[in-house]
Amino acid sequence: MSDVIKKVPPKPRGIRQTMSDLHIWTGLLVGWVLYAVFLTGTASFFREEISQYMRPELAVQHQAGDVPALVQRTVDRIREQQPALTQVSIQLPTERKPTITASWRDPQAGGRGFKSVTLDPISGQEVSARATRGGDFFYAFHFNFHYMSGLWARWIIGFCAMFMLVAIISGVITHKKIFTDFFTFRRRKGQRSWLDAHAALSVFGLPFHFMITWSGLVTLMVLYMPWGLQSLPTPADKAAVTSEMRFMQPAAPKPAGVPATLVALAPLVEQAEQRWGKSTVGSVQVSNINDANARVSMVQSQT
Repeated sequence: MSDVIKKVPPKPRGIRQTMSDLHIWTGLLVGWVLYAVFLTGTASFFREEISQYMRPELAVQHQAGDVPALVQRTVDRIREQQPALTQVSIQLPTERKPTITASWRDPQAGGRGFKSVTLDPISGQEVSARATRGGDFFYAFHFNFHYMSGLWARWIIGFCAMFMLVAIISGVITHKKIFTDFFTFRRRKGQRSWLDAHAALSVFGLPFHFMITWSGLVTLMVLYMPWGLQSLPTPADKAAVTSEMRFMQPAAPKPAGVPATLVALAPLVEQAEQRWGKSTVGSVQVSNINDANARVSMVQSQT
């Protein structure tokens, strides 16, 4: 008489087991990419200090006195050197960055057609420093990578960020006692101790990780999901939405083609300081110089 061994069919996988596999693989596949993004993004908060450290020639702290006169003198100096100047942007000195950075559109310049110089805020003379991107390298890397197209880099980072959201949500579903496990730590239990530490650290940073990933996707949502903007009926509607979504200021108007003398900039900066406070203007941008549609834009300093 032979015994018949009946095989018990395996239980169907539940939602938590499925979410566990999804959580593991999405975390592994994109974790290293996002680690580089988060690391360089964190360093970006100190990009001014890093740039200052890597350019010791600019280490002397200068106090800019009369900011309106400083802006006027800087623009006049650049216009003397560039008679065909149509656009210029000036970054004024702050406690973290002691120099002036002036950039303007130059069709003969490489890249995006912009040229920039670093100026001393007291003398207005150009300051020579070693060629380095300093902290700006980390800032650009955390959303553009390096040695590759910025567009492809943003697509790769966006793809990884979307998977990170999947990993976060699936991780919460997998741990049905996630908030209870947050207060549980079993010492000297091998892998169990590591899992307890993983759960505790994950819950502690969960709000930050979710918001930093979600906000990064929202920042470039038009790139990842352009169909809403494309569905608008008229070009004017698209231009209005695009203008509202700009981080700093709306786009400059098109040149009118009518010659006009540029107004004095010092009184405009004085008006801005009366509203915002002394030495609070962070940057000044002048567009369509010597044109009837010239525009002067100012942005308040963040420091």
